Amino acid sequence: KATELTDPRIALSQAGEEGFQQLVPKATSMLPRGVEKSQECAHVLMEAFSSGPSFELFVHVPSFNARTIAPEYEGNMVRAYEYHKRVLKLLQWRCSPKRWYLKTPVHTYDIEPLLKVFPDANFVWTHREPQRALSSVCSLIYHFRRAFVNNPEPVYLGHEHRAYWVKALTRALDARERLGEDRFHDVYHRVQIVDPAKQMREVYAHFGWPWPADMEAKIARWQEEHPKGQHDARPEFFGLDPDEMAEEFRFYTERFGL
Repeated sequence: KATELTDPRIALSQAGEEGFQQLVPKATSMLPRGVEKSQECAHVLMEAFSSGPSFELFVHVPSFNARTIAPEYEGNMVRAYEYHKRVLKLLQWRCSPKRWYLKTPVHTYDIEPLLKVFPDANFVWTHREPQRALSSVCSLIYHFRRAFVNNPEPVYLGHEHRAYWVKALTRALDARERLGEDRFHDVYHRVQIVDPAKQMREVYAHFGWPWPADMEAKIARWQEEHPKGQHDARPEFFGLDPDEMAEEFRFYTERFGL
């Protein structure tokens, strides 16, 4: 009888992952991947055809992306999160978790639609200097797109995602202002790469979660097995001017001391 760790679908997923690695050889060096590792849940939103930024990882679909982030589309994102919830229920049918930890930057844009479906959700918000973060994001997307399109158009990609993240962070901060601080906790990339256990302890303490006795050992093992991702992230390649970005994202960097 198959269990969570012996399910034959793991092998099928592994074959698919190996195929993806052939398409995007640099994927693993930039972002930890694996069928038995934690993965971003943006793919679930893609199945609902409601997350333009997720599809933009692989193909250039500006009109679809613009439609999915338009103000009048918010009701569709609620339906997308309803589908997302159904998928989680299916996944936990026989292997129920104590708590779901969900991760994808796409949630930044849609905090309030998410809360209409998951009203008791809390948020761990990772902060990094936008100039560095955006260069890394564009590098990852560029290599993903190269597997599917002839010309990933790096300069257009940079301008597109720069504009998107200004909107996303503005929306997220507005939502946070309305919702209050209690359900948010801030962590910092610069601290995470030096002392991740310290930040994770603070997350657990903030939300009142018990700290597992073996957690620090697990974090240390993860760090050892997953060295820092390697990005050829040159901002000028994507048409990004660090000085212009510093001014454009000032509303965010000054708020969080970046």
